[in-house]
Amino acid sequence: MINIAEIINDPDFCQAFSVFRKTGKTGKWVEGEYIQAEQEIKMRGVVVAANTKDLLQVPEGDRVKGVMAFYSTAPLLVTNEAGTSDQVVWHGERYRLFQLWPYVDYGYYKALGERMAGN
Repeated sequence: MINIAEIINDPDFCQAFSVFRKTGKTGKWVEGEYIQAEQEIKMRGVVVAANTKDLLQVPEGDRVKGVMAFYSTAPLLVTNEAGTSDQVVWHGERYRLFQLWPYVDYGYYKALGERMAGN
């Protein structure tokens, strides 16, 4: 099988971004709202605008705005029993991951993230 990790980590293509990961077991109540603790993870990978083919693969495709595709050799997570979706900060914007393709056999993860603020 082809290992895509070499391309994803190539300095000609990859960029730095931060992943903020929350787990359901850490946090505290603040003024009636449960605030989960988050851990910042520095990553490098390829970041591109989501294309029509990406959006056709998710039910929210006709409603989402500001969607980016993140490619990484390190795991990216969406909401599961261990915690809520990762949030990625790239170029000062925060994106909540909502769709994941774990192409581990090919050496990478692909995730779609929707911008959390603005349009």
